[in-house]
Amino acid sequence: MQALSLSPHLRRDPDLALRLALDEEPKRSSWLNNRVQYPVVVLFLLETGLRIGEFAALRNDNVDLENNKIHIVEARSVRFKDNDKEKGIEYYTKVPKNGEARFIMMSDLCKECVLYMMEQTRLKCK
Repeated sequence: MQALSLSPHLRRDPDLALRLALDEEPKRSSWLNNRVQYPVVVLFLLETGLRIGEFAALRNDNVDLENNKIHIVEARSVRFKDNDKEKGIEYYTKVPKNGEARFIMMSDLCKECVLYMMEQTRLKCK
């Protein structure tokens, strides 16, 4: 078994991990408030094999609950505005990585995840 080694950044600055942990506190408390949502999304991604950008671009009308299909038609991505780091970033929609739309069949577990996410979206995004 291979031993774990410290990152070069941590070897040079041992207090870095502590500072990073302290900076993460607001994110950690946000995660605790929403902890039920994240496992469902991870489970959904594992069940479907979707890429993150494809999941981000998914809409309710892409999901066919009667036939247990998800239609993947686009993906969401991020890039620098005008290819210039100084101008910031922008989000855009593109075709999926394989270049064409496709269907994914939903398992029963996947369908439960979809129904849960749709319900949570309906409740929290009024």
